[in-house]
Amino acid sequence: MYINLSMIKQIFKKSYIEGTIQSKSLKALIDTGATYTIVSPELCNSLGFIPSKEYGIIEITACREIIKVPKVIIPLLELDGSIIENVEAYISDTGFDVLIGIDTIGKLGFLHKTGKLKVEY
Repeated sequence: MYINLSMIKQIFKKSYIEGTIQSKSLKALIDTGATYTIVSPELCNSLGFIPSKEYGIIEITACREIIKVPKVIIPLLELDGSIIENVEAYISDTGFDVLIGIDTIGKLGFLHKTGKLKVEY
């Protein structure tokens, strides 16, 4: 079986949700395999988010590499009509504006009390 580019685009198209941070439009990728929410350095710079020593730096595994990433707090994140305040995110280049990890997915109400993920399109 061959998978062509249009099939891949359709798969990823369903993985995105639209949102805003400080009135700046963005597309966020939902990644149920990611522990943390990651925000791009470019987006942080454009919004003036500066990592603080008080927030700390953590080590994460990305593409089989351990990298150190600084933490920022996003004061207000709106995703597909849901608003989340004080989102903990880490700065790294993933190729996306924001990569939504399981930490934020839970706050969006996608997790049932059983801890199982429920995603509806």
